[in-house]
Parts: sequence; structure tokens; C-alpha cells
Amino acid sequence: MKQVISIAEENRKKRRVLMKKYFLLTVLAVVTMGLFGGCSNNDDTSDSSASQSSSSSEMKADNADQVMQDFDSITLGDAENKGEGGTAKTEVEQFFGKVSEEDKGKAKEITTDVITWDKPAGAKSIVISFIDDKVVGKSIDGLETADEKELSKAQFGDLKTDGSYTKQMALEQLGKPEGIGANRDSDGMVEIYNWNNVTDENKKVITTIEFVDGNAKTKNQTDRE
Repeated sequence: MKQVISIAEENRKKRRVLMKKYFLLTVLAVVTMGLFGGCSNNDDTSDSSASQSSSSSEMKADNADQVMQDFDSITLGDAENKGEGGTAKTEVEQFFGKVSEEDKGKAKEITTDVITWDKPAGAKSIVISFIDDKVVGKSIDGLETADEKELSKAQFGDLKTDGSYTKQMALEQLGKPEGIGANRDSDGMVEIYNWNNVTDENKKVITTIEFVDGNAKTKNQTDRE
């Protein structure tokens, strides 16, 4: 049993690292492509650094419901326009208290930031990405409220990715997710949901569905053990 728990925890850590890398690569790709109206030249430089925050602020959201409400309230800005419309970094810092890890970078005169909060109430971690101190991506992982519904191979095969299967339909069928990630790109609002499921062969799996503007676009399943 301890080995199974250890493997599950390691899988969560890997997904969190992948999400952080995804956010960073998305942000830096936008900058490199010059989508902010600037022209690239040999003098442009970029750098990144990782640091542990020394913040001593207390956790504001001290219960799972509040953490989820605060997470849901965070607005995603336009990564192609310096995060315009996104929730301010100072506001997000008020939500989750002491920072666990922070990855900063700078390229083409804009700043990038990916901040992690470990073990907020009701979850394993929260990761928020910023451009010029405005949110452009967010994820929450290891939600304790996650359901564990049975999903047979046939039912998984029937999940449509042609635009006819919506996020609301997925939530009704699969229940509460184990993790959520979201950002905006040229396609629109991109959300990635992970669910804990059990197959008809009693196998524990993670079902991942990517939604674009609320409609399923891709799906995948991986073993939890």
C-alpha cells in the first residue's frame, strides 16, 4: 500500500512539473515569436531563475471551499498581449499566502513568472503563471474532493472529441476532477481536466480531457499505479 501511495505521489509531482514547463514554454514562445509587436534582433536576451520565496504571509484561504473559490475567481489574461485582462499578481498572492517556489524570467522586455503553492487546503498544489504580473495560466492538482467513478473501456471510447461533448457533460458523467489546468491561446480558452476513474477491469486510471471553449478536443488515459 505504501508503494502504491508513493507511486501516485510521484505521478502528481511529474504532472505538476510538466504543467510548469508547459506554462513557461508557452510564455517564452509567445515572446520569441514577437507577438507583442516588437521585432527580434541579436541584442534581445532572455534569462530565467528559480527561487524559494521568503514570504511570511499567512494562508488566507484556510479551507478547501475557499481555496477553490479563489482559484476559480482568477481571470486568465491574453498571453499575446502582455497578459491583458488577467488577475494581478498582487491579488493572487493575497489568496494563497506563502509561496513554495517561484520561477522568474525576462525576455524582450517583459517579465515571466511561474509560482507554486504546495499543499493549499484541499489540494496538493497550485501553479499560477504570469506575464508582466498578470495571470495567463493556472492549475490546481491533487484535489481531495475528487470522485472515483467507474468508466469502462467502452464508455471511454464513446467520449466524443468532435465538439459535441461539453465540459458540463463530462462533469456530470465523471464527477469532480482530481486536477484542473487552464490557459488561453489562439484557439481560445484551453482547459485540461484530470479525473480518477476505475475501469470495468477494476484498473485505476487517470482520464484526461482537453476542452477548448468548453468542448472536448482530445482525451487520454494513463495508469494511476
